[in-house]
Amino acid sequence: MFKRVLLGVLFIASLAWITYYAWDIASSKNNYVPEIVFSEADGQLLVVIRPDEVNFDAIESFRDAPTLDLIKSLNDSSYQKGYFSQKRPHFLLISEDNWNSAAIKTLFKGKSPQIDGSKVRIDGYSGKYYKTGLYLSKGTMEHQGDESNIFPVDKKASASLISFADKGIQNTTDIYFKANGRVNFVTRNANIEQGAQIKDESIFAGLVSRNISSYHFYERDYYATLDQEFATGPMYQWLLNGFVVADYDGEKVIVSDYLGGQDPILILNDINQSLDSNRFENKLMKDFPANGGSYVVKYLEDLVVFSESEAACDKMLADYKLGSTIASSTNTRYRYFGELPKAVSERFVGEEQSYSKSVYQGRLMETYTGIPVPETTKELSASVNLSCGFDIKDFVVLSGKGNVVVLGTQGEVACYTSGKLAWKKKIDDKIIGSISLIDLHYNGEMYVHLNTSGQLYLWDLKGNDATGFPVTIDGEITAPTKFYRWRERSYFLVGTANNKLLQLNAKGGELDVFKIDHPIQKPIDIWVSQKRLFAGVASNTVQFTMYEIEKRRALRSFEILPGSKSVKVPNQLFRFSITDNALVRMDQKGRRDNIDRYPDGKLLYLNKKAMAIQTGNTLSLLNEEGIGFGEIALPFSDIGDIFIKTLESGKTYICVIDALENNVYLYGTDGSQLSNKALEGQTRVHLQTVGNSKCITTVVDQFVIQYIED
Repeated sequence: MFKRVLLGVLFIASLAWITYYAWDIASSKNNYVPEIVFSEADGQLLVVIRPDEVNFDAIESFRDAPTLDLIKSLNDSSYQKGYFSQKRPHFLLISEDNWNSAAIKTLFKGKSPQIDGSKVRIDGYSGKYYKTGLYLSKGTMEHQGDESNIFPVDKKASASLISFADKGIQNTTDIYFKANGRVNFVTRNANIEQGAQIKDESIFAGLVSRNISSYHFYERDYYATLDQEFATGPMYQWLLNGFVVADYDGEKVIVSDYLGGQDPILILNDINQSLDSNRFENKLMKDFPANGGSYVVKYLEDLVVFSESEAACDKMLADYKLGSTIASSTNTRYRYFGELPKAVSERFVGEEQSYSKSVYQGRLMETYTGIPVPETTKELSASVNLSCGFDIKDFVVLSGKGNVVVLGTQGEVACYTSGKLAWKKKIDDKIIGSISLIDLHYNGEMYVHLNTSGQLYLWDLKGNDATGFPVTIDGEITAPTKFYRWRERSYFLVGTANNKLLQLNAKGGELDVFKIDHPIQKPIDIWVSQKRLFAGVASNTVQFTMYEIEKRRALRSFEILPGSKSVKVPNQLFRFSITDNALVRMDQKGRRDNIDRYPDGKLLYLNKKAMAIQTGNTLSLLNEEGIGFGEIALPFSDIGDIFIKTLESGKTYICVIDALENNVYLYGTDGSQLSNKALEGQTRVHLQTVGNSKCITTVVDQFVIQYIED
């Protein structure tokens, strides 16, 4: 009898659980499945994937969205994903954790929602939250979507804009917000067919005047879809790639290429049954010439120039003859071609905003620059204080908060994990170079590495010696050891006092010895060029050898520039230095290029993406090709250290130490100071992100300090 009762109770409990579970799923689907909530009635749906990156003002079709004001009041760190309607006043917010009243109270900036159980009211909107979903609307909304109609979004995008048609989804535009107001739009639409990508820089930069105020390039077939008059006119017949519409002193000037064997002036004369005329009235485009107007055509090498003003044509020709073209100026060339993609279907560069559009395999890729992006100012505060108990020479930073390995001036090594001392060691020999972190087996497991004048040390993050280490070297080590990966194996290169370069395996075993014709005293470079592995070794007297590892031979030797710094780019090693007041670049063959002049300049920093040159109180920022992208006016001239970091979003930040006042300052590439106050720090600085917050690591006396945004 008891067993029957027990079975009955279990049966009823199971049935109740199944009923509740089914109701729970149905309730969730009916209310918070985006594909059901949003449909054709919304016109467009903006899916915000990375709230902290999105600038709603940059999305033109959402500037009149009924929910825009409320959307812009959202605290972007309080929700994980958002779904916003273009036409109807309703939206859905998804949280990483289940919603509760405390989380909703911090959701809106400067607004106080009314919460009653699971119901929420704010600014005329009402709704409720259920688990991770919060839905708000103004009035009652019909939810007529189809759950099987999955919204296609790119998880790596900042947001995706879904456009609905009468039946389902018409297209999707993935939006990527980058640094300095740059926004990339990628529209997926199988109906986009006509248009090619052209590298217009190689066609027009060497011929078009640098004195124009705007530049607008169109690829031939792409523009034909925009202008029917052009598609049926004479210009379409002679064009090879495309044309540029420029503004020169307020006059419209058109520069076009043409097919071999085609002569635009002869074609226009044939159409008009004229002889040797260069002024015509035939329409080339819907807005050129103006109604009742005419234009002049003149040759510009293998291009032709059109304008209603003959004087404007002549100015364009004169500038070319004087060498005053876009290509003649590094800064002008960068303005028109440096920020936007190289191959495009359309490119516009104006005074305030620039954009490009490219058609490729059913996708229209749009890139916009110059869009003002408001940056939320967060306070940096000392969140981590690591008391080392010794004078600090250097440190390396791991990801996360409070994870630092510190090197002391007397050979002390201390590793901190989550702000606590994990282990500490003392090296008695002279340390060559500094401390570094290496991924020994390319599996994400980091090791701490340094070398003295006689030994190589390698520890895991628990302080244990790696297999085979420490390694004792026969002969004095004269340069910092170089670690590298090649064909899925790990190696070390060690320079010694007898001009020998030792190759060791991942366990410190000696594999080979390479003889160099001069001392090895500078940091060793390792890079790949044309699928061949090279090492670059240098002496204090600027002798340099490019050594091919696998063939065990010196490919070439030459003198490098004093005080030069090296950087690896694909298939090449460059060395930069300031020589005779000029920035000079030397390639791996020893060839020199003068980039630009920097009187009394100092090259202070160089990495794969940026370099920094100090001239007095001015810090110039350049890319790896020596093209300037920013400038900072410093309130001091004694610089202790610099660190430049480009985040995944594309934004670049610069940390600078004032060596006199022992303060750290954080700047943007536009020269603006981003930290409201100076941060105490000296000798070394590093910048990384911890979650969505910036983290500055520096030294104060015998402490390592991490300043993290609140």
